[in-house]
Amino acid sequence: NSDLFVEHIVHNDCVDEARIEHYGLELNDHTWPSEIDGTPTYQLMWEFLSDFSRPDDASS
Repeated sequence: NSDLFVEHIVHNDCVDEARIEHYGLELNDHTWPSEIDGTPTYQLMWEFLSDFSRPDDASS
């Protein structure tokens, strides 16, 4: 989308190896883009989320 401006900010110096990624999008309407810089948005989300695991549930 040529009308899309994306700002990607990463904070990776957080406690306990946490990482914060922010995608700031300037769009002309209220929609979610299907891709950012040629990469599908679902893939961007999965690449971020797959770096983390859920801690074991101590109550089970």
